Amino acid sequence: MIQRSPNLSGYSEFIAEVKKNMETMDKDTAIAAAIKTCVERGILVYFLEKHGSEVLNMFDEEWNLETALEVEKEEGIEIGVEKVFSLLESGMSLDEVKQKIAMERARKKISPRHAPAQCHT
Repeated sequence: MIQRSPNLSGYSEFIAEVKKNMETMDKDTAIAAAIKTCVERGILVYFLEKHGSEVLNMFDEEWNLETALEVEKEEGIEIGVEKVFSLLESGMSLDEVKQKIAMERARKKISPRHAPAQCHT
């Protein structure tokens, strides 16, 4: 499951980096170094750049996977709301926005390996 989800995989890599750093550094320094290393490697870049200071605080509050997933969910909601407002501001009606979002969601559900086979006659 982790390998199929870039975010879970990135989270695992980040935690591994923190643990490795904590062998030679104090906790805060280890976390800060892990954030820097992961961003440099392209791991969780958006999340760590936007929430790096929160990550430091969350470790103090026993950061865990549930918290990470909740933050990601909140970000997704925020991105979705911004997208809807942007579409509405561009002149689309609410019904047009609903239809566009429904079509995008349907497209995402059909992956290439699940798409119907094409008939060649």
